[in-house]
Amino acid sequence: MKSSCSVALKEWAIICEAIEKGEQTALLRKGGIREEGGVFRIQEMDFLLFPTFEHQNAGSLRTPWGEKVSMSQPEADHVTVSLYAEVTKVLQVVDEDSLKKNHDPFIWNDNYLKIRFDFNPYDPLYLIILRAYRLAKHVDIPMRKEYSGCKSWVTLAEPISLEGVTPCMDDDLFNEIERVLLTDFDNFQSPPDPLDLSRRVRISSDEIPS
Repeated sequence: MKSSCSVALKEWAIICEAIEKGEQTALLRKGGIREEGGVFRIQEMDFLLFPTFEHQNAGSLRTPWGEKVSMSQPEADHVTVSLYAEVTKVLQVVDEDSLKKNHDPFIWNDNYLKIRFDFNPYDPLYLIILRAYRLAKHVDIPMRKEYSGCKSWVTLAEPISLEGVTPCMDDDLFNEIERVLLTDFDNFQSPPDPLDLSRRVRISSDEIPS
């Protein structure tokens, strides 16, 4: 593990909380409005998690997480970073039903999973399995203009130390969850290159372009 990190992936603050508590081990991604072509790309296989309160929706979360979503956002002059993560696997979701039946790695409800799967259906939906770590101490960073907006990735003005990080989940439990994901999701497939997810593909064999 490197000594510091300055690249961060933006994610709902409530999801970051679930990851920190060991209640979530995977993320779903398609793309942000301000990303090139609207398509998500993994820029790094390890990164900080940048909590955001934009677009958080209690109605998209399973109980009791929906009740924990604050209707008021904190002061926008700073952001508190507490997590670092390493990508262990990237899988392309090609079957909505399998995703719903195996939803233990995340706190979103079935309605949100359907919305994410159906949104821009010709764009691939990716499940990103994370090995997450708590920082030794929470780090408050000043909010900057370049951190805002509907984009997935930000580069922090100053790197954050990774000294003393601790895993959010013990090894045995994480390995078991990852094993279940890799064996039970028969309708998942790995993209050809985890660091280049820009290739647009059809999500159903019935829709292969001519």
